[in-house]
Amino acid sequence: MGPDELDRAAVKRLFLEATGLPPGEREAFLDHACAGDARLAAEVRSLLGFHDSRTLLRPAPPPSPRRRVLALAAVGALLLAALLADAALRRSALQDATSALATRADERAAAVAAWMDACAANVRARAADPALIDAAQELAALATRQEPDALARLRAAPAAGRVADLAAQGVRDGHLDLLALVDRDGRLLAGGSAPGMPAVQPGEQLARANRLALDDAWRGATLVLPPEPRDARGGGSGALTVYAAAALVAPGGEHPAALVVAFPWDAALLAGGEAAPGEAMRLLDGRGRECGAAAAGGDLDRAASEIAARRSGSSSAPYADAQGTPVIGAWRWLEAEGVGVVAERRLADVLAPLRSVQAALLLLLAGAATYLLLAVWRTARDARPPREVRP
Repeated sequence: MGPDELDRAAVKRLFLEATGLPPGEREAFLDHACAGDARLAAEVRSLLGFHDSRTLLRPAPPPSPRRRVLALAAVGALLLAALLADAALRRSALQDATSALATRADERAAAVAAWMDACAANVRARAADPALIDAAQELAALATRQEPDALARLRAAPAAGRVADLAAQGVRDGHLDLLALVDRDGRLLAGGSAPGMPAVQPGEQLARANRLALDDAWRGATLVLPPEPRDARGGGSGALTVYAAAALVAPGGEHPAALVVAFPWDAALLAGGEAAPGEAMRLLDGRGRECGAAAAGGDLDRAASEIAARRSGSSSAPYADAQGTPVIGAWRWLEAEGVGVVAERRLADVLAPLRSVQAALLLLLAGAATYLLLAVWRTARDARPPREVRP
């Protein structure tokens, strides 16, 4: 080795010994170890500076597949937890909404049943009116006569006028759509109706007599039909009316006539209480069709099918309503009244309160996934084998 050449073995030895010391003790070590050899000290200092900036001589930890697998497993666990949390929130919201709809359906069904019971009670009370019974006896006697002018005499009878006045008073008060006395064949003896109701004259068949099953009325039953269109043709304004009937009983026990009364349907019966956003109430007949709606073909929706089958129930599983909108619902069939009450709510409105929670959950998940993916990337980067530095 020439006089100007450095002792490479000494450089390497001193460099390795210095790297094992704290940075603050290295200068004192070099001053002592180099014994005034400035070139040797400078070379070792140069290698130490390069080592401190890149740490190329310090062995890197070997790649850890287990660490990567654990990180990916953590990301998968977070994804699964988010999906399960979202499903739990959705299920809870649907169950709570369905429970509320069931309560609403019960309340409205009870209101409808009570109102129709009140209609039946009203008919029974009117049928027990002695003045109306007297008028019915007089008119029935006239209707059974075989004289050529019997029909004209029936229409001109004072009793017919009294019944017509009673009907007109009920119409004016808004309590009635129709009040009529009919015989066993369903022919009108006397009465009156509101504008838009089926027009009928004494001696003519009452339009709804065939549907009232008056034979049951003669046996003492009080009959109430489901709501139907007020207009004689089933069209018009869409207002509904409810027909009810009861037999009049004379003092001798005979039945001179049956009393038929039509009551204006109270639409507020389905609108009572505070409705949730997207909630709707429906009144269906025994065919599963909207009361008062024109007859139409097509398949019934879930709730309508259940009503047509005379069943009550509910569904937190979404189904398409009559318009094809996803909804959840509850329905109640009223056997005595012959109608079904359906409470439904749009699925989008049920889930709307969850949107902010779901958005926050997704943001949290995205942040956690990003952090873990960065950790995996850093692990892979740090696992690269170091380059060997030869002094």
